[in-house]
Amino acid sequence: MREKMTLKSSKCYLIYGTAILIMIGCGATMVRKPLKSLNPMSWAFKATPKQIYDCIEANEAEFFSGRQSTDYKTGQTTNLMTGSVSINKQKTMISENGEIERVFLESSHYDPFWPSPVYVKDGKELPYFADFLVTLQRESKATTSVSVWCMGAKVISGKEFTIGHAWRKNVYESVACSSIEEYTILRYIGKCLKQAEMPNTIFPMAEDLAK
Repeated sequence: MREKMTLKSSKCYLIYGTAILIMIGCGATMVRKPLKSLNPMSWAFKATPKQIYDCIEANEAEFFSGRQSTDYKTGQTTNLMTGSVSINKQKTMISENGEIERVFLESSHYDPFWPSPVYVKDGKELPYFADFLVTLQRESKATTSVSVWCMGAKVISGKEFTIGHAWRKNVYESVACSSIEEYTILRYIGKCLKQAEMPNTIFPMAEDLAK
C-alpha cells in the first residue's frame, strides 16, 4: 500500500514538474540580433535650443502616436496608439549661460514605447521600452544640431513561471538600439517645428527578420 502511494506521488510530482517546465518554456525566446543602423540619429534644425525644448515640452503627451504594427507572417498592419514619454526635468541639463544642452526623455515602464519592428518573436513585434538623451548643440544663431541617444532598451520577450499572486510574469530582455527609435524622435521634433518634411523612417523588411 505504501509503495503504491509513493509511486502515485512520484507520478504527480513528475506531472507537476513537467507542467511548470512547459509554462517556462512557452515564455522562453531567442531575440534576434539587431540590424545595422538604417536611419540618422542626428539632424540640424533651423531653431534655437530653447525653441526645440519648448516644442518638445508643449507636445510631449502626443509623442509617437499612430505607428502601425506589422505581423511579419501575414503582412497585416494595425494602427496603434503607442506609449508615452515625458521630460525628466531633474536630468535635463542647462548650461551656465542658460542654454539648454540636454533633454532626458523617460518612457513609461508600464506602457511600452511601441511594438519593436526589429525585435520579433513568432512574427509578432515585441513590446519595446527605452529612455532617450536628446543633445542640443547650437551651430549658429538660428541652427541647432540635435542628436538622440537611446539608453536601457528592453523588450518583453515572453513570460516566466513565478510563485505569488501572478503565476506568470513578463520577461524583460536588454537589447541593442536600432536607430529607428532615435530617428522617430528627430522626425517628431521636425514636425513640432513645422519644418520641411524629413525622409520617412526606414523599417526592416520581413525577410531581414526571418529567424
